[in-house]
Amino acid sequence: MEAYGLVPLATAVTSYLSLFTVALNSAVGRYLTIALERGDGDAAGRIFNTSFWGSLAVVLVLLGPSVWLAYAMPRFVRVPLGGEPQLVRLMMASLAAFHLTTLSSAFGVSTFCRNRFDLANIVAALGNVVRVGVVVALFALYGPRLGHVGIGMASSAAIIAAGSVFLWRRLTPMFFVRLADFRLSVLRELTGTGGYSLT
Repeated sequence: MEAYGLVPLATAVTSYLSLFTVALNSAVGRYLTIALERGDGDAAGRIFNTSFWGSLAVVLVLLGPSVWLAYAMPRFVRVPLGGEPQLVRLMMASLAAFHLTTLSSAFGVSTFCRNRFDLANIVAALGNVVRVGVVVALFALYGPRLGHVGIGMASSAAIIAAGSVFLWRRLTPMFFVRLADFRLSVLRELTGTGGYSLT
């Protein structure tokens, strides 16, 4: 039973890592909505692509430290005897869910700027159902393990990411992923505005 106290710990670690993404992603919806309302498709495309490629850069930068943290976590916390491999699996899956969420955040902004929060909530609810369903199924088939909770987290993030990409294509078909549309000036503007969210 004491091993499952590590689940909130894994969630807290990924919450702290999300601070790296707040400055970039918190202002994207605002700027994207303004550009679309003005009918400036080129500016909207640059904002979207700057958000996407910036998020990808954050994922790549944090990938190495995330893997190290997952394997090093048993050194930092007291784990029940024999529970170290399960803690590593939990952390790896939880961090994979964080990276998926970060990468898909640029796609998720389409529901915001199109005012379709109902669709965003349906996708989020489906992700929650998948998370619980996967954990219950794995517990029933293989017994309770920390790693199974992590698989549930990662599965939920994958479903939400897939749903976000699907809605992005349906709601904003004018957007395409183009590296050429990435702009450092837009990145500075987004992080400058989003930086206020950290204070």
